[in-house]
Amino acid sequence: MLVDGRQISEEIINSLAAQRSRLPEQLSLGVLMGEGNAATDSFVRIKEKVAARLQVAVVREVLGVGTTTERAVVAATQLARAHDGVILQLPLPPDLAIEKIAAVVPPIKDPDVFNGTNALVQPPVAEAIAEILMRSGVSLRGMQAVVV
Repeated sequence: MLVDGRQISEEIINSLAAQRSRLPEQLSLGVLMGEGNAATDSFVRIKEKVAARLQVAVVREVLGVGTTTERAVVAATQLARAHDGVILQLPLPPDLAIEKIAAVVPPIKDPDVFNGTNALVQPPVAEAIAEILMRSGVSLRGMQAVVV
């Protein structure tokens, strides 16, 4: 089976764009992230490009090495107050208590379902896998799987 992830992505983005008019005119996403990680920066740039296509503003809050958990909690709290959603883009700087930071993001504003609950969305990785399987006509009924 060959899966064209770019095509699936494009179809989903187009579907979301069609639904965008039913949402508030101004939407924004706050991203809490560490500095100096090229892979993370690239990943966030991809999110910013998709967000721009969907008319969603993205604001980065970058935490430097040596940032304290208390400072990160304040930053996450401010992002949650100011934006419609907040992403904790891992990895954050070392020695931060991720659970304490995640705890200040209300579940309704947590699109990654980092806290384990969000009434509006499912965890993105699981949802992506389910979407790929569904679009590929693969059923898992009666099958067993191991996730490593």
